[in-house]
Amino acid sequence: MPSHDFGVLLGLAYQAFVDQLHVELARHGFKELVPSYGYVLRAVAEGPINQRALSRRLGITDQGAGAIVAAMTRRRLLTRQRDPDDGRARLLVLAPRGEELLRVARRFH
Repeated sequence: MPSHDFGVLLGLAYQAFVDQLHVELARHGFKELVPSYGYVLRAVAEGPINQRALSRRLGITDQGAGAIVAAMTRRRLLTRQRDPDDGRARLLVLAPRGEELLRVARRFH
């Protein structure tokens, strides 16, 4: 009987899951997604968050978070709203399209 590396099998299962998730999301009009969007959507879904706190939560640079947020904002997945505690600051929130994307993804799970 051949010996299989558990890590390789786990990686293959994960990739198959992601591939099928992307097929399902595309059926609902969500195309050109990258894996980082899922992490951002889940973090922002917990409640409004500023970009710096998002970068810390995800363990990425502020610049990296900025690039992802800019792309997701252009795709109408996120929006920025004024922080009620600091009028100069902005908080990230899910846009209606981002909420729908998250709903479709969670139904797939």
